[in-house]
Amino acid sequence: MANLPFFVDVNSEYQEIDRGDFEILHDEIRKFAWNRLLDHLARQERSRKESLDHLRKLPLHPDLCKELVERAISKKFISDSRFAELYAGSLLRMQKSREEIRHKLKERGIDELLIEKTLMEFVTQQQEEDAIEQRIEKLLIRYRDLKPRQQYEKILTSLCRNGFSYEDVKEKVRLKVYGDSNF
Repeated sequence: MANLPFFVDVNSEYQEIDRGDFEILHDEIRKFAWNRLLDHLARQERSRKESLDHLRKLPLHPDLCKELVERAISKKFISDSRFAELYAGSLLRMQKSREEIRHKLKERGIDELLIEKTLMEFVTQQQEEDAIEQRIEKLLIRYRDLKPRQQYEKILTSLCRNGFSYEDVKEKVRLKVYGDSNF
């Protein structure tokens, strides 16, 4: 924490402060909070909710937290739409399902309409199918020592637990585990 430019007696229960010192203290607190917010935003893209939550961990008045976040939004340091695009893209690269991406964006405080718009623009059917294929390949390696029936059940369960639709994955898993033969 930064050193404040005046002395505060911590032994007394109440401390009177004149108007001039109050203004100095208020400005220093504002600068400190603004710098903490900028440090937080400099590490990676953040949503509005994440930024507010970060500031609320500090001993600040809620109105000051909102004011600083609005200032950052006006300076375009925070953008929920930019955050949603970048975060959805990173989740896609990790082969996450459409539903898992929706859930994680909602957790980050992104508006439902913005989530839908982002998913429509950035998550294509082909990308989701590629993610399913890649996840199946990884799971086949993990469960290679099991019998085909157990492989099928474990892979199917894992994919469904991770937000992929049962209807979308059951045939793909069957073909990968059993090939063209019936089971």
